[in-house]
Amino acid sequence: MNLKMLSTNISKTLIAILCFLSGLSPVAGEEPAPKGVIFYRSAPGETDVLARVQKFTSIEIFTNVTHFVLENGEKNRVFQNNLIGVIEFPNMTSASISTSQQIEEFNGMIQKIKGAIDRYPGAYHEINDDLLRFSAAQQMIQQGNVLIGGQWKSGAEHEMTAPSGPVFVPELLTGDQKLLNARLSGIDGSKVRILHSGGVTSAVIADLSDEVIAKLNRTSEDLQIVKRTAPEEMDEATKSSISKKILGDLDAGVIIDLEGNRYMNVKVNTVEDDAIAISHSRGSAKLSFDVLPQPLKIKFGYDPVAAAAAKKVNEEKQAALRVKAMADAAAAAEDRRRKAEMARLLDSAEKIQFRITQVIDEGLLIWNLTDSKTELLKVDSDQFDVADGEIYSAWVISSGTFEYESILGVGKRVRAWKFIPTK
Repeated sequence: MNLKMLSTNISKTLIAILCFLSGLSPVAGEEPAPKGVIFYRSAPGETDVLARVQKFTSIEIFTNVTHFVLENGEKNRVFQNNLIGVIEFPNMTSASISTSQQIEEFNGMIQKIKGAIDRYPGAYHEINDDLLRFSAAQQMIQQGNVLIGGQWKSGAEHEMTAPSGPVFVPELLTGDQKLLNARLSGIDGSKVRILHSGGVTSAVIADLSDEVIAKLNRTSEDLQIVKRTAPEEMDEATKSSISKKILGDLDAGVIIDLEGNRYMNVKVNTVEDDAIAISHSRGSAKLSFDVLPQPLKIKFGYDPVAAAAAKKVNEEKQAALRVKAMADAAAAAEDRRRKAEMARLLDSAEKIQFRITQVIDEGLLIWNLTDSKTELLKVDSDQFDVADGEIYSAWVISSGTFEYESILGVGKRVRAWKFIPTK
């Protein structure tokens, strides 16, 4: 691929990503968007490393044959014994990716594309632009956005416009603010996030009145604001009453942590030095003693010294995992670079059949059965297990010429090839 073609492909990729993120469609006259990619062998028994990789705009899969149409309109077919696999792309101009199942399926599709690029050298130049396009969408989702009918919306905006879900408070007064259609959207330490018709705002829990807290608590199915008072500011009767309430909630399968998160149908599975592991109505969680009320700390035998030691061990473990993840990412990047280089080489490679005539320091002197000429195959000794007189086939690229002296003392100049290992 020359520099001009590479520049054109990069430009197309960037335009596609920008159009995709902005919700625009490509201008008229552009090639139709691919609906997927197909992988197949050119002949039965051929190694998957040399798999053909082509994007299609339509496909029909039958029992014995698969018909597909390429982006340029060319019709093609492949018999099932040569078919390796198909990855279908979502139509991002009309797709919706908002539910956990849709997000899981979308992430799975991206993993399949990455796996294909890693496995098939020819896939890099064909679908790497699609990987960039879908990875950009994946980042949007990870940032809390959802795709609805091809349009990006924030998770909060989607919740606000959803036809069903928690109720809103028509009018809510917090300090000097009047919030319309307010709803509790999150709790962050000592603050709460409130979604309203003008956007999202934060408020300090200690500044909220009991009336405001009661109203906000009714707007969420999963969260509950707990009006916290420092223990030293409570009298013994209040402490006792709160302790009984918290322990009573635990007996009923409810835990409300110090950040206001409510867990229902709780079952405590294990108690660790720095946390308790629970299962609840929405899954499972590990709750640090840092976010548990004092009665629960006492209930589960909280030891500050042991908790601090366990926290340090966990932080060191997480640091080691981050280092390993960075090393794995670097190794994966190098593997992708190597496979991309292999794909580049295969673009200009050809397959030859030859008989070995002599093993020399520079490689192999061969008799090219196609050209009926003596030529040199540049190859490392550990890349090819050879025997004089045997016939082999290999993928090669041109490597200029080679000069040597025959056994009769005659100078020879022959064509040279560079061997490409495909395994």
